[in-house]
Amino acid sequence: MKRMLLMAGLVLMAVVGWTGCETLQPRTEDDGVSQAVMERLYQDNLVRRQVLGVSVVNGVVTLRGNITDESLRIRAKSIAETTPGVTKVVDQTTRR
Repeated sequence: MKRMLLMAGLVLMAVVGWTGCETLQPRTEDDGVSQAVMERLYQDNLVRRQVLGVSVVNGVVTLRGNITDESLRIRAKSIAETTPGVTKVVDQTTRR
């Protein structure tokens, strides 16, 4: 009886652990691209001072937020465009 309960407990733990892993969303390629773009934008001393949001869907990066001048908008877009995995950049930034 104890052995049966132990086996049932182990099976239950395995099933819960296995299905629990399924509920976590796997890291997608877009997540990696988004992370890379954000890191590269932050590494730039001028661009990192801007308030920017980055989203990625199927390799298409959308930049949103406020930019203080046109040269920084161009710079941020260029950084995003040259990030590996980016297929296109949509610039939805606004000048403040």
